Amino acid sequence: MLGIGFGVIMPIVSAYLYPTYTNLMPEPWVETTRLLEFPFIAAELLVVLYTTRLGLSIERTWLSLSFDIKVASVVLMLGLFASSLFISQRPLYSLSMSLANVVHIWFAFSVAYLIQVYGDNG
Repeated sequence: MLGIGFGVIMPIVSAYLYPTYTNLMPEPWVETTRLLEFPFIAAELLVVLYTTRLGLSIERTWLSLSFDIKVASVVLMLGLFASSLFISQRPLYSLSMSLANVVHIWFAFSVAYLIQVYGDNG
């Protein structure tokens, strides 16, 4: 069901909100939400909130990761946020993109947790 929601429904919602025949939305704030993939981020956050209510703990998840995955994660986050703060010409927008990547990673942990809770046919 989650796969149908994110694989079929969300692209349709996104295409409806942001017509693909335009390269630039008429309002700057709408263009920003399009570039930040706001509908997907909002839907992913709903899944994260749901799995948190089911018992997902980011702390336990972090502690269960192997050392090399933790190191890679820290390097990724440092790279994302350092480049956003110090290199980008639009740091606020770049930080928003970096935070979106954090949400994507958190969503991946949530999906893995849902598979543990419900199995492959949930």
